[in-house]
Amino acid sequence: MSNHVLGKNQNRKENLKKRTGLLHQMKAEMPQYKELLDFYEPVLEERKKFKSALRESLHPNIADDPGYYQLQLEKHIPLVAKTDVQFDNKVMIDHLIKLLQILRARTQNVPGIFLDRITRNKNFSFEAIFNESFLSDAASTSKESMPAELIDFLVNEMINPVLEIYAEKIRDQIELRTWDRGICPVCGEKPALAALTKDEGKRILICSSCSTEWKFSRIKCPYCGNHDQQQMSYLLIEKDEKYRIELCDGCRRYLKTIDLRKTTHDVCYDIENIITCHLDIIALNKGYSDRYPLAPPAVQCESRNFIH
Repeated sequence: MSNHVLGKNQNRKENLKKRTGLLHQMKAEMPQYKELLDFYEPVLEERKKFKSALRESLHPNIADDPGYYQLQLEKHIPLVAKTDVQFDNKVMIDHLIKLLQILRARTQNVPGIFLDRITRNKNFSFEAIFNESFLSDAASTSKESMPAELIDFLVNEMINPVLEIYAEKIRDQIELRTWDRGICPVCGEKPALAALTKDEGKRILICSSCSTEWKFSRIKCPYCGNHDQQQMSYLLIEKDEKYRIELCDGCRRYLKTIDLRKTTHDVCYDIENIITCHLDIIALNKGYSDRYPLAPPAVQCESRNFIH
């Protein structure tokens, strides 16, 4: 099978079909991740429905002149100001409730504090869910019922699809070759995953929030900008050379990387990030950190606290 990155040059229906097939393939090939993938299958399905609803309801205010965005990039300014992002309160709360129902069915850490407060208050707003005081209250009320990692997961699942829609609207109008920063040129977030291109082995970074991809130097840390090669290294994974962990001793951060030149199957970055929790564990155990996971934190993958 010829391998490629899902989402490139495909319509959404074809992309979803291939993604679902790849997820089932990974379950068979990597049984150690079956439980985690079983959890993510309905999450990814609900995410698809959520984005479809958002595309109907959101109307991003996109500049007509592509030159405006190119000027922003030349100034090293990300293109989307989060203060200008629109939200559809009803669509987002409906999606949040569905996510909470999935979590309730599959985890002992029942997030009842969210679900109860939403269902009991018909005027409950999306802003009220995610304002700072609510998050602080939720995190401190009961660490067992609402761990910080679970809050992060829910926030990401709610916010990221919105940012992806904005990115989809803008990316076709711009040229990213001039962007050389370690943050996303569209939304300004850090990368959560990297890949080495199949043709030339160049490094591309994948945004943790809006899924934008951009090229970045292989000899520079995207997190802190360090290019001292004495402080830069990587770990290759025994018996699985398509994966590596990029390490920076300057900021003690790590970045999971997939070498597309050594892959034999289609690649979906969402799924790749899930089935590489063992890389997170290796890096964390060596004292490195990653604040921008696409999947639940590796410690959850290791301890199985997230799914029981």
